[in-house]
Parts: sequence; structure tokens; C-alpha cells
Amino acid sequence: MHTLNTRGKMEISEVVELLGVSESTSRRMLIRLEAKGEIVRTIGGVMLAPDNPLAYSFEKLNRRNIEEKVRIGALAAGLIEPGDIVYFDSGTTTAQICAALVKRMDDVLRGSLTVFTNSLVNLNILAPVCAVHLVGGKYRSERQDFCDFLAEEAIKLVNFTKCFVGADGFVYPSGFTTNDFVTASLDQLVLQRSKRKIVAADSTKYRRVSLVTHAKLDEIDCVVTDGNIPDEIKAALLARDIDVLIC
Repeated sequence: MHTLNTRGKMEISEVVELLGVSESTSRRMLIRLEAKGEIVRTIGGVMLAPDNPLAYSFEKLNRRNIEEKVRIGALAAGLIEPGDIVYFDSGTTTAQICAALVKRMDDVLRGSLTVFTNSLVNLNILAPVCAVHLVGGKYRSERQDFCDFLAEEAIKLVNFTKCFVGADGFVYPSGFTTNDFVTASLDQLVLQRSKRKIVAADSTKYRRVSLVTHAKLDEIDCVVTDGNIPDEIKAALLARDIDVLIC
């Protein structure tokens, strides 16, 4: 199910290879999952059911906790300084950082800022006000971003003064988590190439656990969130010398 969440659809042969079972066993399992409304079987394959809670949709998530994300975006955008080389992760919260950055863009910032992103959304937001380097690769329409080998190879060549990444969940003491292995791999490279590492995530993410850790606490310098972050988690982050900025 998590693989379908990342890829959207799979061939039967890919399901067989992934699970290491026979084709007949795979088909019986997929029939049961379809009966539960979790997937939809297609000719020779399978896709995630549109109403499955695992189904990623940028547009759907962009409407969730929107007020908190807007405030987080405004606060996080204030961390960007003239001369910065910035990477923006794809995601609905980082898109709000980009939108807030447009509002505070002046001639000094515009003329000295270098921006990288793998997000088509971020590109469209920022392109009218500053030069943006789009990290290419395989396009994912449901996430409106680019990923995989080409994106990772491009990131390996660049040094960032700041990066902004999002999260789907949180596990203490491991760190911030995501449901997507491909995004996790790209984000880990970005964090390695960044001087100051910033996670922007609303408080609901601290009450969820998702599949894989992509931002370990010992890699993070700053967290930007809203006032509903659990007190014990805020205290734990501060104890690890992580700046916690509350919008």
C-alpha cells in the first residue's frame, strides 16, 4: 500500500516481485483489498482507490490546516536572508513559505537570492519574482514534483546555505518521517548539502507516525510550527539544541 501511495499504480508483475509471492496469491490478495475499497484493479495491474486515505493529492492536502500553514510560511520566510542559496522541498507547507517569500521580496533579496526546488508548484510561485533552478527528474503529477536518479545527481553538486523540508509525521527520538521512500532519499541528500536545516510542519504532524525517517533530529537546526505542538515534544526538541519557532 505504501508503494502504491508513492507510485499511484503498479503492474501485477511488480506486485509479485515486490511481495515475493505467486501471481495467483497476489491476485487473491488484491481482490480482498478491492473488496475493502482500498484499491482498484485495472487490466494487468492495480491502482490506489481515489478515496483511500493513503492516496496523496497535493490539492487535497493543500486545503488541510491551511491557516496554520500560511502562518508557518510567513514565519519561515523571514529566515531567508540576502545571499542565501535556498532549497525548497515539495509539499503544501513549503509552498506557503514560497508564497510568503514573494510578499517580502525586495530588490536586495531578489538580486542576491539563489533558489532551487524540485516542485513545480514552488517554481510557478517564485518564477515571477526571482530566478529559480528546477531540479529535474521523473515527474509525479499527484505531488507536482520531480524525483529519482536525475534529481539526486543534481543535488549532489550543489551547496545550500539553507533548506526547508516538510514532514508527514514525527517519531521521537528518531526524527521527522514521510510516507514516501523516494522523497526521503532526496531530502536526505538535501540535508547533507545544507548548512542550516529547517523543518516546517504544522502541529498535527507531531501526532502521526509515517513510514520512514527522512530528517533525523541530529541533522536538524530549526523547526517552524504552530502553537499546538505538544509541550513534551517542544521540550525534547529544545533539549537537542534545535530552535523551535512558533507562529
